[in-house]
Amino acid sequence: MPKITCLTALCFLFCCVQQSFGQYGENSQFEPFTADGIVHEIATSAWNAEARGNHRAIVDVTSSNFNAVRLILPWRRPDPEPELKKIVIIYARTGEEVKNVYIHRLNAEKGELAFDPSPGPGKYEIYYLPYHFKIRSDDARYGAPWNDYLAPEYHPDQGWLKEVRLHFKALPAARVLKFQARKKTDFFTSMGLPASPMEEQELIRHSKADFMIFPEDRAFPIRLTDRIPFKWARKAPVSVFKGTACRNEYYTLQLGVLASKKTLKDLKVNFSDLINAKDHYRISKDSLTCFNQEGKGWDGKDLHFKIQVKQGHVQPLWIGISVPLHVRPGRYTGRLSVLAENGKRQSVGLILDITSEVLADRGDDELWRHARLRWLNSTLGISDQPIAPYGPLTRSGNLLKAGQKQVKLNEYGLPQDISSQSGELLAAALSLSAMSAGEKLDFRPGQLSYIDQTGKITWNTIWSAPDVQISCLGTFEFDGTLRYRFSLKTSKIVSLSDLKLKAVFKKESVPYAMGIGLKGGNLPALPYVWDWKGPWDSIWLGSTDLGMHLEFEGDGYSGPLLNDYKPEPPAIWSNHHMGRISLEKGTVQEMVMTACTGPFELTDRQAVSFGLKILITPVKDINSRKHFSERYYQGDPLHIEKAAAEGANVINIHHNTTLNPYINYPFIVREALAGYIQKQHQASRKVKLYYTIRELSNHAPEIYALKSLGPEIIPSGPGKGSPWLWEHLNSGYKAAWYSPFKDQTADASVVINGFSRWINYYIEGLRWMLEHDKIDGLYLDDVAYDHEVIERLRRVLLKYNAQALIDLHSNNNYSIGPANQYASFFPYLDRIWFGESFKYNEMSPDEWLVQFSGIPFGVMGEMLQDDGNKWLGMVYGTSIRHSWGAGSPAALWKYWDQFNIKDARMLGYWDKECPVSSDKPEVKISVYAHHDKLLLAIGNFSDSIQYVRPQFRWPGPDTMNTSDLKIQSVNIEGFQEAKIFDPAQPIAVAPKKGWLLEVSKK
Repeated sequence: MPKITCLTALCFLFCCVQQSFGQYGENSQFEPFTADGIVHEIATSAWNAEARGNHRAIVDVTSSNFNAVRLILPWRRPDPEPELKKIVIIYARTGEEVKNVYIHRLNAEKGELAFDPSPGPGKYEIYYLPYHFKIRSDDARYGAPWNDYLAPEYHPDQGWLKEVRLHFKALPAARVLKFQARKKTDFFTSMGLPASPMEEQELIRHSKADFMIFPEDRAFPIRLTDRIPFKWARKAPVSVFKGTACRNEYYTLQLGVLASKKTLKDLKVNFSDLINAKDHYRISKDSLTCFNQEGKGWDGKDLHFKIQVKQGHVQPLWIGISVPLHVRPGRYTGRLSVLAENGKRQSVGLILDITSEVLADRGDDELWRHARLRWLNSTLGISDQPIAPYGPLTRSGNLLKAGQKQVKLNEYGLPQDISSQSGELLAAALSLSAMSAGEKLDFRPGQLSYIDQTGKITWNTIWSAPDVQISCLGTFEFDGTLRYRFSLKTSKIVSLSDLKLKAVFKKESVPYAMGIGLKGGNLPALPYVWDWKGPWDSIWLGSTDLGMHLEFEGDGYSGPLLNDYKPEPPAIWSNHHMGRISLEKGTVQEMVMTACTGPFELTDRQAVSFGLKILITPVKDINSRKHFSERYYQGDPLHIEKAAAEGANVINIHHNTTLNPYINYPFIVREALAGYIQKQHQASRKVKLYYTIRELSNHAPEIYALKSLGPEIIPSGPGKGSPWLWEHLNSGYKAAWYSPFKDQTADASVVINGFSRWINYYIEGLRWMLEHDKIDGLYLDDVAYDHEVIERLRRVLLKYNAQALIDLHSNNNYSIGPANQYASFFPYLDRIWFGESFKYNEMSPDEWLVQFSGIPFGVMGEMLQDDGNKWLGMVYGTSIRHSWGAGSPAALWKYWDQFNIKDARMLGYWDKECPVSSDKPEVKISVYAHHDKLLLAIGNFSDSIQYVRPQFRWPGPDTMNTSDLKIQSVNIEGFQEAKIFDPAQPIAVAPKKGWLLEVSKK
């Protein structure tokens, strides 16, 4: 170890006080730098990544007279397990791979090896992170953890190997000329290349403080957290940060805190005002925030985080400064104070030179500025005000109204009646009761207290029984959602034998059921009992006219994507699987649903909280005109011409496409996307974007800032996945979707927490695309948020583009019954696309209706898996989408226009007013009615040919004489041939097929 002289130490301390920051930009972190006397740079041209990887050293061998040379590679590797990856050596002149290789010692700091330079003198390429490049998209969440790296297997000549081992230290040395990264995205940078342990120890040795602070410019995101970066290794931490900002800019910077002496508890940063010494103009300290310690949650509530830093680790603190628009230009100074519960306060001076230039967009357009981090704390879209198509709520006493939906509350604040213009749902009031020692507790309700708002009505009351109290807080929202939050308290230890929720339905109102272990379809044979052995936390009961989706809530995750997130059931309701939900016969006219918790104990003064969420369905009227007018295209957006000629007028741009290459981060390709959308608008076509929350692209510039927030947004995980993630995120993440690109780079995403501040960023991102790209809505692909978030999305869409659309796709294996899991989304969706893993030809008509169609909820959709079934699909008004799969809806679209189906009234076989019915239960007939003709959508759901006689009640309620009718099919390519049918004869319908028959009077 070199000795440190007094002069060196004085220089070190001088740097601590005097060093400041210059001007940096988008590419500053990617500029070449020198470490250990060797240049690290990005190659001028990319090499083939297959079996080579993204990193190499260029070394020089001066003579061909050696049969072995020794090589020391001071590579400073950040990737985990470097010893488990092969080193590939290539003679640059010929491309020949060197077979005689000996690994002497290899670790993260350096590699010591020998190789045979017999191919000749000159340059050799040392690829030290070689891997097999995945050429197909895949998902790292499933199956064994990925490891695409070449295993360290070598097959040298044994005689050569023996000699090299004996004389390794005496071998002539090859010289390292440079280290190169294949592309900019691969470059480790001086912030991703670690300092050596010796360098870090020497730095710490000169500090007496409990921790060290390294101010860092936003242009150099702090990447490493378990060691310091090389950029900090050869300089002391500075005591002043100096930056330059524009007026109206949201300026960001970092403080890297190294826990050099011990683990730091409850780390915090405080701010002073920033003061212009010339005229004493101030920027208030309230304009500064540290994203790591505070913010706004996805629900708009204040958040505060406790930060702990393990000894030897670095905690990046990302700080934002909201520079006012009308601030006086000049130099502003202040202080950033960092303290810990077990560490002495330290301060860093802050000098911010504010220019006269104005950034109208606050810096959002230049991603390297990290101005968008403020989006994490956005409350955009949070409001209780009604949004279209819903109107204001009204209340008269205990009768609450949301449009045609009505809820009458009893004295306990629970629904006594739920009704609409279609009828009534309940035969008796909903009840919640408790049992103790075999006796039902006699709860007496208190007075109902209301707060009335146009978009939400809130009430509360307290039910009292001896020693036990239940507080009930209820809300009714403009979209027909009822929410309850109950708190159960006791003044002493009480053993409850049961807590029971009971709902008594009018039997004719609930012919269908879905959830609590039921896939969805006809009400099952009763009694039916479910014991929480499965991921479902909700049930829907009802018909296409009126129904109720009831979700049992606890304190944990209750959104969709059950197979991904595998949520625990709500604790109070499941009660360690002692809870039960049962469907039973009541009286002849009743069906009873009961949810029982089983026994549990209430301790003295301990509150037990639990909830219910009820959505009244359908959430809106079916708009078949809109449905049949909007024709979706799902293919490559750059090849829309054929589909457009065939009627496609709504384009969904998926990720991993030229215009939207990076999953859930559509902010990098901008000019081309905005230009494309403008061109489609000129042709009266809408353009929607794949943009959701579930995973996030590794190309997001904020990814290191997000990782600095701990597991809040990027949850902890086993790491691994694609090589980029190994090499740059290193550990503490869950690898997700992977998409390769032609240039042998990839979009390698990580899992994102559904309920986090990333929702706020996501919604601001939507606003930005609506304003700048002029998108026409969103294509959602299985998301990990809930009702409140989709409501925020719709509110933002309506503000910036009132005609914007949202459609939702779901994989049945992900959400295990998406219609049930996404029920709370339906008020804000325009259509659904259900979906992957649906087995259409194995589903009965009631399963099609309930699980797939969306019709009981007020939305319509399309088929996906294996091109669906176009004959059975038309019974529910559905087709496949254009350019997704082998099939095409073009012929059907053409016929829809020929019949003018968008202006016809759709009347399904489930509709009481349907003018045609089937005499065979296996065959269903839905009708699209004009005043002078009908279109019958006939579907045979059985496995055998059926002969059906349609029963007509058209134009009146009575069965009419079919001899007065003309029945014919029109030729539809790939669907049916033209044919005239004899009204007196049955119609033959092939298994799993059907007809579209036009009916008119002779």
